[in-house]
Amino acid sequence: MTVQPLKTIVLDLLEQGHQDSEDFLQNLSETERVAIGTPHLWAAKDHLAHRTFWHRRRLTAIQHHPEIVESEEDADQLNSRNFEEHRLRPFSEISVEAERVYTELITTILHLGEEDLTTPGRFPSISGERPLYTAFLGGCYEHEQEHLAQYYSDRHNFPRATQIREKCVSRILEAEVPEWVKGSFLYHLACFYAQHNKLEQAALRLQEAVALAPGLKEHSNSDPELIALRNQEEHLDPLWKTALWQQFGAAIDMLENALVTCPTTLWRERLWNTPSATYLPPEFSEFWYLAYHTLFWLDFYLSGTREEEEFAPPAPFIWTEIDAPVSPEQPYTKEELHSYLVVTRQKCHTMLSALTDELACQPFSYPWTKGQAVSFLEVQLYIMRHSQEHAAQLNMFLGQHGIEGVSDWVSRVSADAGDQV
Repeated sequence: MTVQPLKTIVLDLLEQGHQDSEDFLQNLSETERVAIGTPHLWAAKDHLAHRTFWHRRRLTAIQHHPEIVESEEDADQLNSRNFEEHRLRPFSEISVEAERVYTELITTILHLGEEDLTTPGRFPSISGERPLYTAFLGGCYEHEQEHLAQYYSDRHNFPRATQIREKCVSRILEAEVPEWVKGSFLYHLACFYAQHNKLEQAALRLQEAVALAPGLKEHSNSDPELIALRNQEEHLDPLWKTALWQQFGAAIDMLENALVTCPTTLWRERLWNTPSATYLPPEFSEFWYLAYHTLFWLDFYLSGTREEEEFAPPAPFIWTEIDAPVSPEQPYTKEELHSYLVVTRQKCHTMLSALTDELACQPFSYPWTKGQAVSFLEVQLYIMRHSQEHAAQLNMFLGQHGIEGVSDWVSRVSADAGDQV
């Protein structure tokens, strides 16, 4: 089997990356081309000027090797200064210069020998103790791909950013490069996922990276870009959290469907005529109140409140189910209860996202636990069942009255509510 020269691999990857950049620039609107960036939100031409700056520095380092003297400024200072110098320049000027410098970079690589590219430590000002080709793969090819992805990430287009990063790594995995190089690219992809809170994907990519480059394991234990992944070890398994949210959210969706479908004519109708318990207000079985009762206790138990007197629902809602039950001055409106539902659903999502093993195991006692302590996790399962029961009652009531649009079974939380925690 013939081994492909690393120069050929480097040039091929750089050309593919350059074509990606050209496609990106061609698809920019005129508004995007002339946009003036800020230090925290770079415009397209800022990313292009940044790439050109680092290409030129590498060219200079190669052309003047070994006389080159490193700048005393760190990378952040250099990047900041370059940004300010070019942020007001026209897109056309920056684009022409970028193409010229890229062409010069490729020409320089063509004149390098295979030994120049593969001998460790030959160009220490560029690649340190590593071979020069790693600087072209990381500092040029990967760096450019990172900035293309960053442009989309900054504009909340995470799927496009992910596509770019995954494609970048896929090319490296298919190339005839050392395993540790492939591991390095996978490691950076894991960091990308971790910084976007996609922890399952981050964990998978990190595992693949360490398998190819075991030395990365120690670095991952202190890498600030992986802090979210390390913190996950203290949190409930994402598999369980996602399953809880899918079913908890589905129960809340069924409650919402009943709430928004109920016509005015049934808003104050009773679901049953049996007298309420002494601690419940007389309107307990009315449609509007049963919906409120469900939301109130959902809010209460999501809050992790241990004592009832410590909890207060948001205005205009009040405590009603106490030793001497209190009725609201007037029935709550559909709009008021729907707003309460939206807020409480988000509260549920936030709670599950942040749920740790420690909190899940914490003991709680309520009247229904009959003197026994139960875990916070069991409390959440309890209130999920409670919410589902009343949502089913409300939907059945509407169905019995022939109301169109009444909810069918909701198997999992709606996509609009978010499918991940």
